[in-house]
Formats: sequence, structure tokens, C-alpha cells
Amino acid sequence: MSELPEWFNGAFILTLTGMVGGGISYLLIFCLKSRCTNIKCCCIELNRQPIPIEQINEVNLQLP
Repeated sequence: MSELPEWFNGAFILTLTGMVGGGISYLLIFCLKSRCTNIKCCCIELNRQPIPIEQINEVNLQLP
């Protein structure tokens, strides 16, 4: 079995996970504030009703 490189440790994995999570959250916020009604990306299609422009900065996300 081959050994892992010296730089591939817990700190690297934690940093990589944080960067990927931050990028995903940025994309979700971008989609939330988008004014588009139809979004197509990588074989996924989304038809939605955008939030009114007056309420865009007052959005509170809540878990069910």
C-alpha cells in the first residue's frame, strides 16, 4: 500500500472541507438572490418564483 503525502493530513482535509462548503453556500445564496425564474445547470432544471426585490435582504432561512 502506498503512503500518503506529508501534506495530506487532518488540517488539509479540514481546510478543503471548509472551502468546498463555503463555495456551495455561496452558490446557494447566489441562486436565492437571483432574479431568474428558470435555472438550468448540469441536467438539473429549476423553475421558481423569485423573492420580491423589496424583501431580498430580509430573508431568514429556517429549518423545518
